Amino acid sequence: MSLLWVDELQTGVYDLDIKQIELFDRLNAFLMALGYKTGNPNICTNADIDMTFKFIEEYMIAHFDKEEGFIAEHQYPETETHKESHEAFKTNLARLKGKFDKRGISTTLTVETELYFKNWLTDHILTEDKAFGDFLQKKP
Repeated sequence: MSLLWVDELQTGVYDLDIKQIELFDRLNAFLMALGYKTGNPNICTNADIDMTFKFIEEYMIAHFDKEEGFIAEHQYPETETHKESHEAFKTNLARLKGKFDKRGISTTLTVETELYFKNWLTDHILTEDKAFGDFLQKKP
């Protein structure tokens, strides 16, 4: 499974959409590393998975910080709700990382991680990011 960017995910805000496409690419690379480890334990080590988790954590924090700055700059009235959604993602990412640390990699945990990313991102973009895009397009 991979995360697929489709036109319906476009927010209408070019800068935001470009960053979201890059995010999908980065998360797909992360999920590919997990899949390789699950299918063939000799391809990458648990240390490789730890490094990949660290990269995704750092990338997501930077991505969210940029997005939140962009939203605040435009005085979006739902800025706090948007930030709370990002915080929930970070909390769940830490929870998943804790499971990997405790149990090691498995097909079940890899699928859980893939489904979480797919569901959260799709929901977040289709509801919160699109609402922000609509707000910007209506703004004088």
